[in-house]
Amino acid sequence: MSRLRWVVALAAMLLLTACRQQERPLPAASANPYEVLVVGDADSLVSHMLSVPMPALPQREPMFDVRQVEPARFKGKLLLARNVVVVRQNRKWLGKPSLHIERDRHARPQLIVYVDVGSADDLKQFVATNQQRVRQLLVTNEYLSAILQLQRKHSVRSGRLIDSMFHHTVLLPADMTYHKVSKDFLWVSNNAAQGMQNLCVYTLSGMDDQPSERMDSVLRANMKGETDRMYMRTVARSMTQENVRIGRQSCQLQRGLWEMVGDAMGGPLVRRIVKDSVAGKSLVLDAFVYAPEMDKRNKMREMEAVLLTVKRK
Repeated sequence: MSRLRWVVALAAMLLLTACRQQERPLPAASANPYEVLVVGDADSLVSHMLSVPMPALPQREPMFDVRQVEPARFKGKLLLARNVVVVRQNRKWLGKPSLHIERDRHARPQLIVYVDVGSADDLKQFVATNQQRVRQLLVTNEYLSAILQLQRKHSVRSGRLIDSMFHHTVLLPADMTYHKVSKDFLWVSNNAAQGMQNLCVYTLSGMDDQPSERMDSVLRANMKGETDRMYMRTVARSMTQENVRIGRQSCQLQRGLWEMVGDAMGGPLVRRIVKDSVAGKSLVLDAFVYAPEMDKRNKMREMEAVLLTVKRK
């Protein structure tokens, strides 16, 4: 073989090997939902920023479970963490504190948030002005992970029932198969002895902003306890509203607490109202958890992800 042909053959082999390496699938990201690995956070400023209480829960729970490591230990299995925040402090850094992200660097799905600062004071400044942005990046990544799981495995039967009744599709966890049907009302649940997840779907006439009393009247008529004097309602003073954006999709979620009048039951609730211009109605989806024996953050976050899958058929 001539030297030229040998060089061409070697180049082709190297190119083929490089393509195969690029096509090699990344390992699955590890860690529990809403767990964040924080690297290089010497003064725990970022860790404290991520450990603030999650809103609209009946008891205090942090927004994230934080694990701190030194930069030298960020290797091996730790590289597969799903959510990572890396603080890079360099005295030679002359610019303003900055943030950039990298997706699927070592695993999939993975989000790595890099924070570059020149000093501890720079990091304090960064935390003061960017904490909400960082938390939202991490929450969004968890939403995307949950939606990916729902796309792979969901309750087909419950989804078809919602579609037939309300002409919308919703991806529900595979174990949410128990249901109760009333006129223009559907209650779907996993009916679990522990960590009970629920979704109520119903319609209201009109597409104007709906007062909470209208939703409570529907819940009172359809979500009763052992007697008619026991019924479900929201705790009005607890309800707050947040704009949530996933890619090009944007929606409003209302969070708060629910309670059973006449009974010692309650817990967190998240609500989405979809204005259905085709039907001239408002579609209301109330997701709530009853789990007095356990923490509720992850269960509620999963239901928030469910509400982000709502689409008109």
